[in-house]
Amino acid sequence: MQAYSHLASGANGVNYWHWHSIHNSAETYWMGILTHDFQENSVYQAVCQIGQEFKDIGDHLVNLKKENDVAILISNESLTALNNFPIDMKASFQSTTYYNDILRWVYDALYRLNIECDFITPETQDLARYKMIVIPALYDADETLLTRLDTFTKEGGTILATFKTAYANEDTKVYPDTKPHILHQAFGMTYNEFTFPNQVELISKDGSQGQATLFIELLKPTTAKTLVKYQHPSWGRYSAITCNDYGKGHAYYIGTKCSDKLLETIIKQAYPAIEQNFPIIIRKGTNDYGKQITYYFNYSKDTQITNAPNYKTIELRQSKQIQPSEELQLQPWSVLVLEEQ
Repeated sequence: MQAYSHLASGANGVNYWHWHSIHNSAETYWMGILTHDFQENSVYQAVCQIGQEFKDIGDHLVNLKKENDVAILISNESLTALNNFPIDMKASFQSTTYYNDILRWVYDALYRLNIECDFITPETQDLARYKMIVIPALYDADETLLTRLDTFTKEGGTILATFKTAYANEDTKVYPDTKPHILHQAFGMTYNEFTFPNQVELISKDGSQGQATLFIELLKPTTAKTLVKYQHPSWGRYSAITCNDYGKGHAYYIGTKCSDKLLETIIKQAYPAIEQNFPIIIRKGTNDYGKQITYYFNYSKDTQITNAPNYKTIELRQSKQIQPSEELQLQPWSVLVLEEQ
């Protein structure tokens, strides 16, 4: 299952390191395929099975082509900036934890919702190919990039950004005007105060949504709708999460680190084309034969039920014909690989 998960995301193979577990030195317990006795074990047997299956059907799985509707904008400049100006002042200097944690927080939510995504950088020009761009903690950004994101939204795209976005320029000099810089009209809100949360609850129309953590920006909507507010004696008049209609598009801003459940709720509102949630994970692409490949993973100990695509397929690992929309039983911790027929 782990091996196929890499292929499902576009890899062309899996390398195993190392062959056997070494018997001395610092990496003694960095276990290899074989353990210290050099005898066959379950890992060795699994690798043999994987190798045989890749040999049998691998030509149907390599060079998987994907065209994703969603992208995450990553920025090494913002990572470096937040190393030097950490969100948590108790953090060790030159720690990369916070940017990477925020990035992983949003990516994991997309993964659990079966939203496949590309990773793009500030240099990426063709933004119009995407329906939604997710922007975690884009602290450093030049005005050219921010203007492109503004245009992308105005022309029909959706952006979803977290706190610490559009605050400083490419040289880490804070912009001396309304925040978020350039994008405040797209987001339909502004802010000029921020703090650390201390027993700050998040409240939506549906009731309590857990606590704010890590950092809070005190958002003041101009044209945006408030989706979530802070519940606090001092911060209760401010918004925590907002949504704004801008031109033909939409802009969401998350001013604090919230629970995974709340983040997923916001993402599903921003990108409603979601068919299935974790523990079923579905990955798709087109192979060298021009056929659609669909992977179904069950990341749980329980049998899960889903449906095949609405066209004829063959399950490659078992050479089994699957009818359109046929009910699929996914056994615990299992993977099915379907090819369009």
